[in-house]
Amino acid sequence: MPLTLRQPWHARPNPRPQRLILSLLVRDEADIIEAQLRFHLQAGVDFIVATDNGSTDGTVEILEQYARQGALHLIHEAGQDYAQAHWVTRMAHLAWNHFGADWLILSDADEFWTPRTGDLKRAIADATTPVLACRPVNMMPVLHSDPCVASSFADMEFAAIVAPRRAKVKRMADLIDAPLNGALPHPWIIETPKPKVMAAAHIILEVEQGNHAVKTTKRTACATCADVVLRHYPIRSYQQFERKVMNGGSAYACNRYLPPGIGWHWRRWYKLYQRGELQAEFERQVIRSSAELQHWRAAGVVAEVGQPQRC
Repeated sequence: MPLTLRQPWHARPNPRPQRLILSLLVRDEADIIEAQLRFHLQAGVDFIVATDNGSTDGTVEILEQYARQGALHLIHEAGQDYAQAHWVTRMAHLAWNHFGADWLILSDADEFWTPRTGDLKRAIADATTPVLACRPVNMMPVLHSDPCVASSFADMEFAAIVAPRRAKVKRMADLIDAPLNGALPHPWIIETPKPKVMAAAHIILEVEQGNHAVKTTKRTACATCADVVLRHYPIRSYQQFERKVMNGGSAYACNRYLPPGIGWHWRRWYKLYQRGELQAEFERQVIRSSAELQHWRAAGVVAEVGQPQRC
């Protein structure tokens, strides 16, 4: 349980959060991680607690650079069973007990928590609940070159998914075992994403797998945060996508504690990778031509085509 020796943020004369920390679980995200770190440090985050889970692509070196600058605390996690909830909970407790966090943003490397106006501290200053939820906006890549080659993230174009869809199935296993044109009638990236949360650091007991919820020191409400747009960039190139599927899919395969519905898309993609069908699946997640872009726009699915958000 987190220690509560410090006075929580909401009990102070000025209730505006004074110390905002971002937790980050990372594995092989070298193409996007520096942009993600820089963005949040410029957007009001005071410090970052990061866990690297065995990166081999240069991610560690980037994290170590920020650690040397005093902006980040780095944890090396060698586990291969993707015990995300345990690892993020550890970071949450460190953020409160050792790094003075008032509020904690529970983030992944491909997520950009973007304030609509001002900075992130101002966006949560008027929070009436100690847990805030943001629904991610999936960003669909608009590719103009070889999809197998990772372009510079800052130079890529993305379309925001503004009308997400949900596949109707009776069992999660129907999704995991779905062929390319089976139970998923549309690309995964158009699926309705589950909300992600940020919370007052002193109340966090445990973080749910996927950062979708937290268990707290007492029963508390969770409100939607309309002042933050959570832009999600899960797919950038085939090279990056394949590596992520190999990492995530094999890790979920090793995890004996999570039910199969957790991480169903990783489990499905990993099966497609093993069958040699991942390239075709990738092609469904990206826009490769002006005709495809026009199709999705006419369907009301995508909008706001442009380069990644900058602070």
